[in-house]
Amino acid sequence: MSSTCAVTASRADGGATSTTSASWRTISRTSWRVVRREHPAARVVLLGHSAGAGLALRAAGGGRVPGVAGYVLLAPYLGHDAPTTRPDSGGWATADMAKIVEIATQSAMGDASGQGAIVVRFNMPPSEAVPGYVLAYSYRMIMSYNPRRDVASDLGGIRQPLLVLAGDRDESFYAERYASTIGPHARATVTVLPDVTHLGLVVNRRTAEEIEAWLDTLP
Repeated sequence: MSSTCAVTASRADGGATSTTSASWRTISRTSWRVVRREHPAARVVLLGHSAGAGLALRAAGGGRVPGVAGYVLLAPYLGHDAPTTRPDSGGWATADMAKIVEIATQSAMGDASGQGAIVVRFNMPPSEAVPGYVLAYSYRMIMSYNPRRDVASDLGGIRQPLLVLAGDRDESFYAERYASTIGPHARATVTVLPDVTHLGLVVNRRTAEEIEAWLDTLP
């Protein structure tokens, strides 16, 4: 079986990309180049967690993903009004909706000013803070990571195998709704892991086991 490399769509870049496509360009021009240089024959799987999964989905829908063998979305963010999203992300994040609407209106009129303003803040207790962890998003950042408004179209852009994992104790999203939300638009393997939280999903051993088993099914 050929080797597999996972390119991870991450949100920990400081919250102020210059354009809505800058995050994906960073991945495609750096990670892709390194992977292909170091592992020219490997299959490439695009993996993301939460907002990082939203970025992966946005990239797939925009046709910006060359030569990907599959996608792994861990507790993916499908948009603030998606059926899977809890109110205020379960208290995990606070969004300044008035500011978001103001900047979006300006942008629609051709005025790109003010897009570096912070519009989302994450409610992490100081005792749990991790050095370097991003605790706020600018407007540019949320537009970069968000799937498009027509999330069905982004999902429909995934032609490769898709694995979706979530924990049944996820504080930000309704894990039990992923199958019914994603299923009509993309062929996906959706698994809900018991006793797993939103952040716990990333480090849970069962997550790794599910991914490894799924990788073995790829052509």
